[in-house]
Amino acid sequence: MDDCICPGAEKQRLGSAPRVHEVIQSQWRSQSLYPALVIEIMSTRGPSELLPNLRRVHSDGQRTLRHLHLFLHPNVTGFAVSHQSGNPLLFSLPTKTPSITHISLSEEMVVFDEGDDSHAITMLAEALPGLSSLESLTLLIYWFTPTMVEAAASCAHLAGLSTATLDGDRDDINPFEYDQLYSLSLRDDRFLVLHFLSIILPFYHMAEFISQGHHFNALTRFKAESPYSIIDLHEYKEVLSALSASCSGLESITLSTAQPRENVAEHNTITYRDLSTVTRLTALQSIGIYHTMLQFVAEDVIAIARVLPNLTDLSLNPVPDVAAASTLYVSILLPLHDLCSNLILLGLYLNAADEHIPPPPPIDEELRQAVHEKMEFARLRKLTVWLSSLSSPVPLAVYLSSILSPGCVLSAEF
Repeated sequence: MDDCICPGAEKQRLGSAPRVHEVIQSQWRSQSLYPALVIEIMSTRGPSELLPNLRRVHSDGQRTLRHLHLFLHPNVTGFAVSHQSGNPLLFSLPTKTPSITHISLSEEMVVFDEGDDSHAITMLAEALPGLSSLESLTLLIYWFTPTMVEAAASCAHLAGLSTATLDGDRDDINPFEYDQLYSLSLRDDRFLVLHFLSIILPFYHMAEFISQGHHFNALTRFKAESPYSIIDLHEYKEVLSALSASCSGLESITLSTAQPRENVAEHNTITYRDLSTVTRLTALQSIGIYHTMLQFVAEDVIAIARVLPNLTDLSLNPVPDVAAASTLYVSILLPLHDLCSNLILLGLYLNAADEHIPPPPPIDEELRQAVHEKMEFARLRKLTVWLSSLSSPVPLAVYLSSILSPGCVLSAEF
């Protein structure tokens, strides 16, 4: 197990510092920030001598940044910070940590002040071309600018590019420079090995961003979140059409919208017609659609399963606690079993009313076992029914026990 230095443990750990692989600095701790360790580094020994095996450095706030540079040396490969506010540390990354492979910048637990970050954005954009080993980059949503995208594209080994996930009530987020993001003039040799892209953009801008050039042909995983909870129905089709044209090898896709603040009854209801383009992505193994009002019937799910038999993860999630009763019945599990036998994770908002629960298996034990072996989802590890109404939990439990493997977890999480 990796050793880790945290506040309050520095005196005990100083002697074992050579074994430390990770340093975590937190502004939310009451203790002083590593007094013994900081003094040791500043007065007598450099970080590469004191912490030769240090690989990951984390800091969650502005107050801890003044000491962060003391822990950086050429062996560090992971760097995660919650806020920079123009700290010159970013510009020094190529010289201090030339072998860094992962950078994660987020605004978790920190009040964001856009005015303080323009300098830091410029510094990181200038530093990125010098990070030849960088494989993964996570940016603040406000930092996903044309300048930053062009700088990230210069990293020849970059395999993952993402923006930090939005917090719950962030429906008013309005990132800037959308119009410039899909008019970039990237060279043909950019993003050649980019396999994972996770961004927060309005869907209609996202489609145009994906469609420019051939820079996203290598994508295998795509995750997109709209900062808005209300979107036009055609936006899903635009995004899916762009992906099918530019990312034919895509194996995983997740599309979601921001959590609503207002009455969700005013939101558009998404149906299979709006999402049917997803079946053009024939290499898909994982689909996740998270929309406020989502309405599917059995024929819709079957249509997806027939075209995409290699699915291992299928999640179609509305807001069931405010939506009408689901039109997707428990009986959908049988055709899914036949068409997608490799499913590991399944999430569906099911109508579990009495009249929609199939009868239990035969009483005869030998016949029951034969039916069980034929129907069982051998690979399924988790079935999520969201907040489906379980008016008759006993009949439902009996039925599910006849088709789910003993190790499958039934969840109602949301």
